[in-house]
Amino acid sequence: MESILIRVGRLRRDCNWEGSSFLYQDFQQPNLPVMIHTANFDSEEMVSIVSDPHPPAEAIYTDGSLLEDETCCIAFCDIQNNVKIHQWTAKLSQHNSVFQAETLTIKEAINWTNSKGISTSIWSDSQSALRAISSFKSSNPLIQKTKQALLQNHQCNLSG
Repeated sequence: MESILIRVGRLRRDCNWEGSSFLYQDFQQPNLPVMIHTANFDSEEMVSIVSDPHPPAEAIYTDGSLLEDETCCIAFCDIQNNVKIHQWTAKLSQHNSVFQAETLTIKEAINWTNSKGISTSIWSDSQSALRAISSFKSSNPLIQKTKQALLQNHQCNLSG
């Protein structure tokens, strides 16, 4: 079985084994990291991982979680002066991970602030998502898209 996976994954050749078809196009291929120059993405200024026990009254809060039926639910909420201004929710497939849910929620919150031209802080409880976004080593396509969205609004920052 291992030789079949090597043949399909590394040699990029379709293969049949014991009545099962393994197609190269069905295998996830690694993406090259987006080349963002460090001068353009100041991760220390845009992403703060140090937790603050008193987040600001005006901010966007994000969360992604796994429900009992193993589907991921994601949401973000814009709060200003203790009043909910906007809320966004979505349900993901049972195949998505909590990390994907948390990261997608952050990306959607950034996209929403970009569409409104809002200057704000986006708060997340996902240390893993924040660390991946602040890293230059991630080749995850969702992380790359999140970074690109964050670069479109220099008035928006992430905190956790």
